[in-house]
Amino acid sequence: MKEKQTDQIEKHLHTYGSITPIVALNAYGCMRLASRIFDLRSQGMKIVTNRMPVMDRDEDISYIAQYVLVKNGSED
Repeated sequence: MKEKQTDQIEKHLHTYGSITPIVALNAYGCMRLASRIFDLRSQGMKIVTNRMPVMDRDEDISYIAQYVLVKNGSED
């Protein structure tokens, strides 16, 4: 049986501590990372969202989400 994206993303968070939409797309084919994060939060996982600035082709700054697993009761 194929592993669910939510399970893959949970393992990724436990291994690496954070994930971005581009990593989720490239590694797991996940096009709706925010929905998978919602599912994980509903299961009780503590995940915070950081806004990461990125430069686009026109040299304008926009932001992407970085989801970070909170460990040991810390929200840093």
